[in-house]
Amino acid sequence: MTTIISLIIVIVFLAILGKVFIKDSSGSSGKKKKAPDPGNTSPVSEDVEDKNPESSNKNLKTAEINIKGSNLFHPPSEPAFFTGRKETQTKIMARTTTRPIIIGISGHPGVGKTCLAISLINKYSPQFTNNCLFMDMQGDRKDPPSAEDIMRRIILRYHPTQPLPSDNKKLAKLYRVVLKSQKGILILDNVSETKQVKALAPPNSWVMIVTSRKPVKITKIVAIELEPMETLESHTLLTRWAPKISPTIKEVSFICKGLPMALELVGKLYTINSSMTPDYFTKRFVEVRKSFGDNEKSDFITGIRAAISLSYNMLPDQTAQVLKRLSVFPASFTANAVSFICEDPKGLSLTGLEKYGLVQYNPNTARYYLHNLVKSFVKPLLGPGERNMTEKRLATEFMNVLENTHNHIEKGGKEAVKGFRLFDMEIENIKAGMEWSKKYSKKDKEAAQICSAYIENGATLISKRLSPSECIQWFEAGLTSAKQLEDKEAERKHLLSLGSQYVLSGKVQEATNILQNAVTLCKKEGDDEGQRTALQHLIRLNLQGNNHALAINCLEESIE
Repeated sequence: MTTIISLIIVIVFLAILGKVFIKDSSGSSGKKKKAPDPGNTSPVSEDVEDKNPESSNKNLKTAEINIKGSNLFHPPSEPAFFTGRKETQTKIMARTTTRPIIIGISGHPGVGKTCLAISLINKYSPQFTNNCLFMDMQGDRKDPPSAEDIMRRIILRYHPTQPLPSDNKKLAKLYRVVLKSQKGILILDNVSETKQVKALAPPNSWVMIVTSRKPVKITKIVAIELEPMETLESHTLLTRWAPKISPTIKEVSFICKGLPMALELVGKLYTINSSMTPDYFTKRFVEVRKSFGDNEKSDFITGIRAAISLSYNMLPDQTAQVLKRLSVFPASFTANAVSFICEDPKGLSLTGLEKYGLVQYNPNTARYYLHNLVKSFVKPLLGPGERNMTEKRLATEFMNVLENTHNHIEKGGKEAVKGFRLFDMEIENIKAGMEWSKKYSKKDKEAAQICSAYIENGATLISKRLSPSECIQWFEAGLTSAKQLEDKEAERKHLLSLGSQYVLSGKVQEATNILQNAVTLCKKEGDDEGQRTALQHLIRLNLQGNNHALAINCLEESIE
């Protein structure tokens, strides 16, 4: 009877204190931060309910504001001189008369897969509206985003304050519910393998277009292996970019092997240097091509490498330096970021690189990006010392961006949504900055300070945007840095956040150990609120594990 009464007291006590585990799952102590609630909720489906505290709300939050994130994941515009491919377009359209429409475009790097995918938007937009998402799948990276990462980003694109399930099956279900209420075109660009995209197949109200080096295998996919351009098409495209190069057009086109990227680079380069005679320019191009050897199997990639190499060699020194530094960006970037990170304060080098075609610009998002082939060419040219300094500047820049997002969210309402949108736009760059600080935090005090600052400013955001396993890695790194810096306040916050994430991941023993450490440290430092938070987590854990005696002990300690 005594045990029953005690349990009732525990439950009542928790109800009175409020659901701290839900409201403060980031585990931060000190002044409570109100969770932003910028709009009303609209029902999704009770089937996607998740018992995890982070996603217990059954409703999607629909922000009744003008911040709709319309530029988030917006595709680039169709190239100015898009040439040929009409036969391929016709073939695709003829094979996609019934739903679901899933198109796979594979082929050599630089063959024009992305440009073809973008050209198909106008073909399908009358049926599927002009609602188009363009997701960079970063297939050339060792650790590209998973299908679940992309699901989170797409869900949050439409509902920026939506709590996300930590369970992948429930996340996939929510993803489908969100897309089912829309219709449009989903482009998954530069996919690494089938596994990365198989789970992302949208409802029939969407067209899905996948680009990849090797074909992906998805049920009912219309697979197209894109070949280099025909000779006449190659000549036409090169003439459009560089009308005066016609005397040597055959020789230049032969080196480019019908790859639009190589033709564009060479055409732009000659237009910039049109004071050269076509013969002299072509002679230099031939010399660069020969420097890469005569391996026939590498002809396709070698033609582009020759075009990139010639362009790089003809850049002004400062512009070449900026191009090398741009290789530290893992994804797209803004001119402001380049200004600080690459030391291009007036943006002159960035503007020049765009004219050369070495940097691409998306006017629909006001962001720049490097093609993977350009990045792979210039990355080895950046020395270790300069690379580390540039990466440090990137980490510092996006630490400040993360602080900016945190400040927006603290204000609530429309400002909170601005914060979420900013984080979603810069998520890959923020993660890269965090990785650098984590890598060097043990031997560099400044890196440790940056790492701890990432976690302090991002505690609320990352728990709403990243998977529990990623959150754990972040909070573990922050905790290590705080201990190294002997920053007890930050250490308490990171312990509480880490404990919460262990709970969400179902790692009971790890959660218990961390939360007990948090109780000890909070008690020692006089942090009563942090101590109560940790104890309430422990009470819930013990009740779930039927450890009633320990739950009662934690309750008694919390009210002492």
